[in-house]
Amino acid sequence: MKVMLRVPAVTAVLTAFALAACGKDSTSPPAEVTIDQAASMEIAYELMAMIWEIGFGGGLFGLSVHDGALAAQKGSVEAAEVQTISQTAACPQGGTVKVDGTFTDARDENGAGTVTVDLRQAPSDCGIQTSRGLFRVTGAPELHAQATATTTHWEGPDTITVDLRGGYTWTGPGGQGSCAMDVKYTFNFAGQVTAQVSGTMCGYQVSM
Repeated sequence: MKVMLRVPAVTAVLTAFALAACGKDSTSPPAEVTIDQAASMEIAYELMAMIWEIGFGGGLFGLSVHDGALAAQKGSVEAAEVQTISQTAACPQGGTVKVDGTFTDARDENGAGTVTVDLRQAPSDCGIQTSRGLFRVTGAPELHAQATATTTHWEGPDTITVDLRGGYTWTGPGGQGSCAMDVKYTFNFAGQVTAQVSGTMCGYQVSM
């Protein structure tokens, strides 16, 4: 039987982008930043969705990594399984996006341990439609997403942390410019799902 971490993790991650956009601790950007906050958050939302969709077909940790026999053979987190991801896809509004990285499963036969992903995303003239109009985005040089899930069983993660860093250049309504990102997301799935967001995005301070 294939075991996947098909939990609402992607939804939680992407919802956190939207919540961070209107977080009470958001502040105005420096004068040199000309992209507005709504557009920056929508672009970030789409780029994050592309990372998971291209890398894992829509699941945050959507690769099948175990069946019962393999789990019994491994029996220990010492025999971590590492898989390499390398995918390129067309953006819906033209251009391309490339995702490369690794997926590491270090869970034991009981499903306890960690699952980590380390992905680098390189958009190239990637068209992203926002409420402010169409933007074209190119990695500067790329975005780097690192995520770790901790588990105690096969049913899904207890916690997930996601770090998104890097930057991109953009052209669109208002001209052109660049955006640097350094955002950390922490999710706890024990009981009621909670999320924390902190960092900077396109010159805006975001916190939730």
